[in-house]
Amino acid sequence: MARIVINLERGAEDQPVGHITTATGHDASFTGWLHLIRLLEDVFRDEPRQASTTGDLAP
Repeated sequence: MARIVINLERGAEDQPVGHITTATGHDASFTGWLHLIRLLEDVFRDEPRQASTTGDLAP
């Protein structure tokens, strides 16, 4: 599971601006929804898969 803190503010045209911080201490700034989603995708992609409660790999 990834732990992420998102500091979010309204920017121009009500687009989000701010930064995210991961549990590993990686900090990145973003401007706009698309940039935020791409950062979240990067964090998720870098997270190791964890076994489910049944012992199988999570999808």
